[in-house]
Amino acid sequence: MSQLSTTILYENGKVILKGPFSQAGVRNRNGRIYPHNVLREAIHELIKRVEIQPQTVYAELEHPNYAEIKPERACGLLTEVTWDEPTGIAYCKVEIIDSTPFGREVLRNLQKGD
Repeated sequence: MSQLSTTILYENGKVILKGPFSQAGVRNRNGRIYPHNVLREAIHELIKRVEIQPQTVYAELEHPNYAEIKPERACGLLTEVTWDEPTGIAYCKVEIIDSTPFGREVLRNLQKGD
């Protein structure tokens, strides 16, 4: 996924990151490679969760070794998740939470990149 990039958006005083976050058949940061059908199923479940319970699905700063994201380690809220079937790439929009230590770390890292 190195050729794909993340976009930084500013909406209603919030920092939003938009871009790819997972790809089937490619080794992730945890060293795992998810087959297309396995990742598709997981992403479709995530899409449902975001649609049914908006503002309740958290993102962590790094890829955790566990399935459920821990709110105390949250850096953002998933506001949108999409799946591109042909490429096997999942995309998301994450609203950075500026009131958590990990959210503030993301914001600091973004400022360093400016």
